Amino acid sequence: PMSAEAQAAHAFDYEAQEHMRVLDAGLETVKNALSALELPKRDLDAMMQSYKAIFSPFRRFPAEILSEVFIHCLPAVGDVPSMMCAPLLVMSVCKRWHAVALSTPQLW
Repeated sequence: PMSAEAQAAHAFDYEAQEHMRVLDAGLETVKNALSALELPKRDLDAMMQSYKAIFSPFRRFPAEILSEVFIHCLPAVGDVPSMMCAPLLVMSVCKRWHAVALSTPQLW
């Protein structure tokens, strides 16, 4: 390139690099702000999930109905029981299901 073209190219390159530095700094600021918001959001989401679990309809099921459901979850006759089948599986859901499963003699 001619001398004037070379100078214009260098000037453009310098301005482009400066603009890129400004954009990178802006992006870094936005990323830091986003990171600062993500942790409290996750904490709030976890808290909301635990409160939703309190009001789950399954918590209001009578023990007798849960027992019937558990009995219907038993493997078919002749199937080989595993750790992933009732009653072992339902016992690992929560303390209440554990107690209901233990108090359901048909499961054992």
